[in-house]
Amino acid sequence: SGENTTNNAGNAGGGGGGSATMPSAQDGGGANVAPPVVAAPPVPPPVSPPIAQPYPELTRKPLVGVYYFGVWSPALYDDRTVNLPIPNSIATLSWWVGVEDFFMKTGAAYNVWAQRTPNLIDFSDRKPNIGYYDLRDASVVERHIDQASKGSIDFFNFYWFWSKKNNAPGYADGLKSFRQASNKSKMRFAISIYANNNPDLNIPDEDIPQAAAAIADTVADPAYLRIGGRPVLYVSDGRGIGDGMPATVTNFITLIQKALATNGMPAPLIIGGAGIANGTAAQIVQMPIDALSCLHPRSSGVIAGDDYDAFVAGIPSYYAGMLSTYGKPVAPCAAANIDERPLQIHNLAAGPDAFRYYANFTPYKFYLGLQAVRSWQKTQTAALSDIVSIYAWNEWWEGGFLEPNIRDGDLLLNLVQRTFRTVILNKYAGSTVAMGHRVTTQPLSAPWTLEWTWKVFNEQDTKQSRTPLYECRDTSDRYFVSTRADCEGSAALGMLGFLAAGQYDVQGLVPLYRCSLPSGDHFVSGNADCDASSAPAFNIHTDGLLGYVFPY
Repeated sequence: SGENTTNNAGNAGGGGGGSATMPSAQDGGGANVAPPVVAAPPVPPPVSPPIAQPYPELTRKPLVGVYYFGVWSPALYDDRTVNLPIPNSIATLSWWVGVEDFFMKTGAAYNVWAQRTPNLIDFSDRKPNIGYYDLRDASVVERHIDQASKGSIDFFNFYWFWSKKNNAPGYADGLKSFRQASNKSKMRFAISIYANNNPDLNIPDEDIPQAAAAIADTVADPAYLRIGGRPVLYVSDGRGIGDGMPATVTNFITLIQKALATNGMPAPLIIGGAGIANGTAAQIVQMPIDALSCLHPRSSGVIAGDDYDAFVAGIPSYYAGMLSTYGKPVAPCAAANIDERPLQIHNLAAGPDAFRYYANFTPYKFYLGLQAVRSWQKTQTAALSDIVSIYAWNEWWEGGFLEPNIRDGDLLLNLVQRTFRTVILNKYAGSTVAMGHRVTTQPLSAPWTLEWTWKVFNEQDTKQSRTPLYECRDTSDRYFVSTRADCEGSAALGMLGFLAAGQYDVQGLVPLYRCSLPSGDHFVSGNADCDASSAPAFNIHTDGLLGYVFPY
């Protein structure tokens, strides 16, 4: 490396305080004769480190990402004219103003809304399970990576902003910490460029080259999301890139491509948002974009007291409209709640219609919305339509968060996993020996008792073959599971889901074994000995490995 070359050159020249020449043996008359001085070899310029090899691509379908708000840190105010602390806030960390106030049901802003909408004030979910945090701490993001990867999230889609004040990426503490995280190999990440006409968020003409170079550097990270070797870059809002016209945004994309090519990297796949440029649909279609996506799948903005049911019902027509308007593949989005009333603390004088919120959001309705998105995905053939980005991991101010919270835990995250990846597999024990055990996706009540729960895939994967798992019943009315469609000659009750044939790159998979007793009872276990060592008197037999599942 350049560093080693420099050190060696210093030693050759007598580094460490030694003389450049050494005395020789006496010659003839005893005079000390110095040998010729040999110049140190020239020091080569520092060698740039090679681009790190990317992590293995994720080949499972669909790929599930979540938008990540990376500014829960003092950087939230670095480029804004805000007087801190916010008056009337109880927030321990100033960047959580509003969120913590509404969670604690106190303060001027909360009281304003409690008077206006007394039946709708429940913000008991507005605190992360891990507490209010500072994203400058990489260990926080490491915990997020563990939570999300366990929930089958494939990538974080970081909002990417530019700071005119610093002439560098802004509001980027979460992204910086992700790139430093010791466990980042568990996930991938992408960036979603947001450069709109907000004075804090646009990219002036003179900053365009630097911004393009910064993006290329980020995309070169080995954990960056790639498909077919090409990085996936979201340009969600380009209306603040220079004049925001299609030609300017296209030039910006070209600069990114050139910067990547300099490092031997392929051109990115560009997924544009509806606000990618200030232009007509006909102009946008001519831009170098591979697909279109969204943040919130609806054709109009959310208003105060909006109807979440109507939003869910309109999801299929929204995607149909995108396809009709642009004729490009659609990489769909999905959205949890929006309720930005905690932002009221920044503007107590604002009227009740100034802040967006759904009046009737529930987790079950979110699940119905996810199902609508997944059903639409299954009708598409474009590869990029297999990617979905969900709003959001941690939009605590605006109400969109899958990050586990202290009220609901990981409920919303489990609904995402259930929709795009898994179904619940329950192991029950009957109340009598004759009933034995039953493994099923159905919820059962007495006389059945739940013993254990796993999650299995809900779909086949064409690239990573999965093993179907069937529920069966023998002639003695005992239940068992089998990987054979004919249930080994017994009655087939239906398919339960799919088991991974190996552990692949999916985080957290564990083995599942079929077990049997001399009585004819069958059950399943995560242990290779089917727990025989702990109950030797039962003569438990391990029938074999069924496949791999997720622990619940």
